[in-house]
Parts: sequence; structure tokens; C-alpha cells
Amino acid sequence: MDVSTKMNSMLAQMKAMEQAASMDKAPNIGGGLNPVSPTSQSSPSDFANVFKSAIDSVNEIQKESGALSTGYINGDPTIDITRVMVANQKSGLAFQSMLQVRNKLVESYKEVMNMSI
Repeated sequence: MDVSTKMNSMLAQMKAMEQAASMDKAPNIGGGLNPVSPTSQSSPSDFANVFKSAIDSVNEIQKESGALSTGYINGDPTIDITRVMVANQKSGLAFQSMLQVRNKLVESYKEVMNMSI
């Protein structure tokens, strides 16, 4: 799978989760959004799986960037500097995006924990 395809897939999943959270609906990764009814609530493991796959895709992007950088440094003639620089920028952007999502999750968790019941 291409790096940009992985990033687009991860961003689409994040957007679906964001939209579902703002609309009080559960994300349906395979298609549109389904309303959450009391009998069909998504389990926490679904969210964990989506988040883990997003982290794994960021990891793959970083591994590919590292491999390109190493190949260029070692003198591989098939790797040009533009591919290395683009891969490094994609890797940095993917990591920063993941970091921001993590920060929002921690902030949301703290907000929920401070709510009075």
C-alpha cells in the first residue's frame, strides 16, 4: 500500500471518528455513519482497534521514511533526494497529527473525569 494511501486512510478514519463524536453517532469505517441506539453501541475495543491501526500506519510511514533515508545515505542510485525529503515531511506530518489526536484524547479524558455527576 502506498504511503499517501495509508495517510489518506488514516485521515479518513480520524475524520469519521471526529464527525461521529460531534454528532453522537458511532463511526462505521467501511461506509457512512450509523446512529447509536441503546442496543447497538460500539465497544471500546472498536475504538482501540481504530486507534491502534492509525498508530501502526504512522509507524509504517516512519519506517518507510527511515528506509529511504538510509538508502540515500548509502548511495542507492534509485533513490533521489526529493523522494527522501517528501517521505520525511510525510512522516513528520503523520506523527504531528497523531500527537495532536493524542493530546485531544487526553484533554477530553481529563474533562470527563472532572465532570460532576
